[in-house]
Amino acid sequence: MKKVKLNRRLSKIVHDAVSEELGIYDMHKWKLACRGFGPIHYVSNTRKMWLEKNRYRIEGAREIVDFVGKWVTHFRNRDEFDSYTVAAMKQEVILVIRKAQQKIKNEKGILNSVKLNGFKTLVKWADNPKELKKGPYKGRATLPKRSA
Repeated sequence: MKKVKLNRRLSKIVHDAVSEELGIYDMHKWKLACRGFGPIHYVSNTRKMWLEKNRYRIEGAREIVDFVGKWVTHFRNRDEFDSYTVAAMKQEVILVIRKAQQKIKNEKGILNSVKLNGFKTLVKWADNPKELKKGPYKGRATLPKRSA
């Protein structure tokens, strides 16, 4: 069974490698994407409504998703990470990003795994409009009227 938390040595490897590359990214754009972001709630939004409300986050969200995905893939291909879960590697990369966001005085709205998964959904729906036709409202732009 694979381990769910990286040991100290591997954690340091992740932190050193990821933080070195984080310097070329605009943390303020990532902060804008993260602040106040939450996954879709079908009680108050259709997929189209949620996408439109969050359209301004797409650029930052795409950068975050690509960055995390690239690093997780990188570490998965290294032998010393074979006995660890993908979630363990992803969590460690997220931790490095959180620390970088906190350095720019961003205590609210920093990245976590729920936001990362929401960003993946946001990017997927923005790139593939057919996804908007799925779900409980079948592509509607507004919520149906509820009977009392």
